Amino acid sequence: MAQESTSRRVLEEIAGRVRGRRSRPPRPSPVITVGDLVVDRLRGRVRRGGILLTLSTREFEVLDTLATRAGGTVDRGEMADHCEGPEEVDEMIARLQRKLGSPRLVQAVGSGYCLRAQGPEP
Repeated sequence: MAQESTSRRVLEEIAGRVRGRRSRPPRPSPVITVGDLVVDRLRGRVRRGGILLTLSTREFEVLDTLATRAGGTVDRGEMADHCEGPEEVDEMIARLQRKLGSPRLVQAVGSGYCLRAQGPEP
């Protein structure tokens, strides 16, 4: 009888842990790849076509935000949190575009920006 009770507690504990894992939101990968762009979130490094790029802390934060939601739109207001204000967002994106090179990976979409492996069709 005691053995049955112990087994039941162990199974309940295992089931609780499994439920707990399911309810947690997935963590973004420490390395995000979008086309030939590689964002290493742990080391704070970015490579494009195998070439290490030099980004400021704010540029990295904006790019990281875009990379974690690659293919989706990130609102300008959310990106402004990583800049000195909303007016700096467009300047920050322009600097990132220059540093990332061609083809362009960051596109303006509605009231935000999107990181995509390939630009829109001409």
